[in-house]
Amino acid sequence: MNAVRQDPAQAESQGLFKGIAVVIDDGLVRAPRNGPDGIEAILKAIQDAGSHAVKLDALPKRDEELDNFANAAFFVMDWNLHGSKLDQVEEGQDGAGSHPDFNFSGLHIGGLENEYEQENVEFLTKLRERRHAPVFIFTNEDVDHVTDVLRESGLIGENLGSHILVKSKRDVGEDLFSVLEDWINQTPSALVLKQWERRQTLAVNQLFKEFHDQHKYWPVIFWNSFKQDGVSPAPELGELITRLVAARMKPLTANLDEFSDAAMQHFGANDAKYRQALHEVLQAERLLPNDLLVAGSYSTGDLFFDQNGDAPRYFLNIRAACDCIRREGFGQPDLYLIRGTIVEGEELAKLARPDFGNFHEADVETIVFALHQGRSVVFKFRTLAVKPASRLPGERVGRMLAPFLTRVTQRFAAYSHRSGLPRIPAALMPPEPPIAAGSGPAANEGGPSPCDCA
Repeated sequence: MNAVRQDPAQAESQGLFKGIAVVIDDGLVRAPRNGPDGIEAILKAIQDAGSHAVKLDALPKRDEELDNFANAAFFVMDWNLHGSKLDQVEEGQDGAGSHPDFNFSGLHIGGLENEYEQENVEFLTKLRERRHAPVFIFTNEDVDHVTDVLRESGLIGENLGSHILVKSKRDVGEDLFSVLEDWINQTPSALVLKQWERRQTLAVNQLFKEFHDQHKYWPVIFWNSFKQDGVSPAPELGELITRLVAARMKPLTANLDEFSDAAMQHFGANDAKYRQALHEVLQAERLLPNDLLVAGSYSTGDLFFDQNGDAPRYFLNIRAACDCIRREGFGQPDLYLIRGTIVEGEELAKLARPDFGNFHEADVETIVFALHQGRSVVFKFRTLAVKPASRLPGERVGRMLAPFLTRVTQRFAAYSHRSGLPRIPAALMPPEPPIAAGSGPAANEGGPSPCDCA
């Protein structure tokens, strides 16, 4: 049966939501008592669109069951999953013959309310850690009350919980995919990530098709090769597979131009929060967190943070990865560290080059913006510290990623291989032009400095 109430403009949104929907609603097994519950129309919309639903009449009882939702496209969930209790209330008693404190007709639940709602909150919190997919709470309960509970529980907020939508079942019905389209058109983060996820899924399938069936031993060959190199084979194999998947991903086609004005207005109203969020995005692009690295295994780009009293500093390992490997019969090789200091505030502003989106740098340094915890770090090349693994300063906070690491090592290589030139006699130097006000050297350049080769 063809999809209903769908126009061509909805095709892209429906495509992003293609896949298995998980529907959690006790109305699936409980006969409606006051007219249609509304879940029937939602299920019909899913089926008419050619999708399929996994139907549950209660929340999963074991956390391990959440792993089975790893590839779900989206979730539809009722807020009141204990309708049979309400049926008993309408009849005047519960299973024990007493009369709990409930207000029927879908307005506000009392008595067991806190217990049941806490179950929902705990489920959504755990689900977010296992499968961060859109969750649509379509309910006959009071929408404002459900929203307040989610907000008080920290699941939604001004900059949180954009993957959760709460609406009345009466406002959804067979127009399910119209509602989903409206939601995703107001949530650019979901639009981009859902499209990227679909591209990644297709790329993974292509990789499996190419290598899983035809060359089943190829991972073993590379595993043995990594072991011969002396590196930890599991993470190296994981990085190889990541590159193979990335090489098969098609580019995104999402167009976010229509969100630009709204984003700028929202950014202005939430300046501090958005700056923090953007810093976190940039850090994830620049730094692989330490908890994803193998303990005791070092490589180029390892970043260490040393509080050093009131003068915090960073150290970056620039020694080649192959020279950082612990070889059989030898100890852990020394690391070659360059020191970095935090540059911020007015000092950073003086170095800014807004036209190019970067910063002025002297030949003896490299600036990495928003490298760690929102801090920008300037790495100086004049001092190279050689440290054994047992005496590394501070603690490792992560591993810098390309192309940022590549730029640091390239500039260090250029600095370390520079050739000193003899000074031109002062009598032959052209006279210096007058310096206009406000056109002095950049804050990190200063005046002429002698060669430090000696």
